[in-house]
Amino acid sequence: MALTEARRHDLGGMRFLAFDSFAGLPENIEKEGHAEWAVGALHTSEEDFLSMVREHGIYVGAVETIKGFYDDTLTSELSDRLDAKGVAASIVTIDCDFYESARPVFDFTERFLRDGTLIYIDDYFAGFRGNPNKGVARAFAEFRERSAWEFADHMTIGWWGRSFIAYPRGSE
Repeated sequence: MALTEARRHDLGGMRFLAFDSFAGLPENIEKEGHAEWAVGALHTSEEDFLSMVREHGIYVGAVETIKGFYDDTLTSELSDRLDAKGVAASIVTIDCDFYESARPVFDFTERFLRDGTLIYIDDYFAGFRGNPNKGVARAFAEFRERSAWEFADHMTIGWWGRSFIAYPRGSE
């Protein structure tokens, strides 16, 4: 979807970073949610992902994968390296099913947000029915409290997803 939208808006210079374990789901500490949320479920290998990008046929050379679980890969060293390259986020897609996975993602993305960055949270309502005290909704609620950014509600996508638009805290 991101590749198609970039083409539709003639964003040929855009780069795409895909962060994923490529090993399926990690262990869920919350122990609730969907029955199919088991260790290793929802697995797509890095090779299969890149094959899907090639089959899509656009921006193939603009997609970089960062493989591993977020606690291991979303480091300050990676953040510094991306920042030194001038990376800024236009769109952040967060497809985590668990609080434990989503929390480091929100913290990592803070540095790359810009006024108008769109954040799409794929599983905002999934598993815990949008309960702000559980799952990805909890991680986002906590992030909103400590972030230098504010987030305007944007769209509900399907029954599970939600998008927000970032803007600087205190801006008018």
